Amino acid sequence: MTGRAFLGLALDLAAGATEQHRRSAVSRAYYAAYHVARELVQSCDVVAPKRDVHNKLQWCLQHAGEKAGNEELAKAGSKLGDLRTERNRADYDLCSNRAAV
Repeated sequence: MTGRAFLGLALDLAAGATEQHRRSAVSRAYYAAYHVARELVQSCDVVAPKRDVHNKLQWCLQHAGEKAGNEELAKAGSKLGDLRTERNRADYDLCSNRAAV
């Protein structure tokens, strides 16, 4: 299995009729992006740490992109952070209806 497989599931869930579907879609979309980012970083022979890996992957993409002048890579790191914030909201803030729209 690859991380990209989660994206197909996220799209299926996003089309669901309930808030639970949409919240789960956000979570699966984040993990699709997380695993793709992790594969990219590892392909550059960077060992992703076990501790605080989510924040460090985001940081690595952003700063590698900025250092190389690669706006798309830097933006990907920023978007990964944004998606993680939305995933946390969808999974933990059940009073929020942001994931429901």
